[in-house]
Amino acid sequence: MSKHEQKRYIKEYAATFVKEMTALITAGKVPEEWDGHELRLWFSIKAADNAKASILRRMPRGKRARDFNNALICHNL
Repeated sequence: MSKHEQKRYIKEYAATFVKEMTALITAGKVPEEWDGHELRLWFSIKAADNAKASILRRMPRGKRARDFNNALICHNL
């Protein structure tokens, strides 16, 4: 995947969460007392739940998952 495609994917992926979450805020489903701490954690939980569908999560001992974890370490991501 090219750098341009990677950037577009990340922007679209994050925009999906933003759209869903802001709709829930608009609908009054999110407590008004929540500030950055709760909202940040809520966002990360939604992203983690979505990532469960990834082959890297379903096969954590596979070569692709090992390569991914190695890249995180080697590139300080």
